[in-house]
Amino acid sequence: MLCGLWLRRRLAVARDETALLRMTLEARYAELSDTRAALSAEQARAARLPELETLLEQERLTRSSLEVRLARIETEREEQQRRLEEKIATLTDLREAMTREFQAAAEQSLRGSQQAFFELANQSFAQHQERSGENSTAYAASSRRWSRRCATCSASIKPAFRTWSGCARTPTVACAHRLRR
Repeated sequence: MLCGLWLRRRLAVARDETALLRMTLEARYAELSDTRAALSAEQARAARLPELETLLEQERLTRSSLEVRLARIETEREEQQRRLEEKIATLTDLREAMTREFQAAAEQSLRGSQQAFFELANQSFAQHQERSGENSTAYAASSRRWSRRCATCSASIKPAFRTWSGCARTPTVACAHRLRR
């Protein structure tokens, strides 16, 4: 009986140990399946690694070609900027030269116009002087005739004109003959 009790006790301990081992084994299986999943994911990544390395190398080549292109474009831009500055300087010089030339031409044209105007005015003045020389004798005779004719009415019109105009000025040409018209 003792042996039976001892065996039962041993059997209960063995069952507990077996249950514990089963739980440990199941935990190990779970770990193993997680490890297998991680391994398969790593293998999938490892399988993609050469593809990714190829893509990375292509991107590096693209980047280097873009850097070369950028350097070439920068050089072209600097060259264009230099040419543009030269053109601006040339245009500025041309503008200043044209301004000076236009001013000189305008001054010359103005002098010529003034000279032509003065010549024309002198010609016109000379013609008027010639005509006035002819007309001066007729004018002198006419003015003498009018002054004799208006001398009589001038004395009678002056007081009336002062009253009518409201000022004390003497009329320059006022006669009864003109007032009738």
